[in-house]
Amino acid sequence: MPGGRSCWLWQRRAGGQPAPLLLPEPVDRRRIDAGAAGLDNALFDFDFGILRSYSFRPGREDCGIFRAWAYTAAGWRMAERREMPVCRGLAPPDWIRTYRAPAEGAAAGG
Repeated sequence: MPGGRSCWLWQRRAGGQPAPLLLPEPVDRRRIDAGAAGLDNALFDFDFGILRSYSFRPGREDCGIFRAWAYTAAGWRMAERREMPVCRGLAPPDWIRTYRAPAEGAAAGG
């Protein structure tokens, strides 16, 4: 897990001016200022265009909030959010899923 807080800028077009990244947070109905305020323990997956952030409770890695955003044709969208309100030794993949973006497109459904 990466450590610390990092600030994120994004550039809409090649040669454009980078701007602070504002990310949607549909659960809290607000925007997260990843540019000025930054994100905790953030990783960007270049292959899939996914930005992940792990906000752990101080001194722990088994409780907190995990968020993942995807860059889509419509801009940044939250893909998933997981929470663990109690510190009981569970890793983020086992936390309670509190948000998952609906699937769209030809592969949706099943």
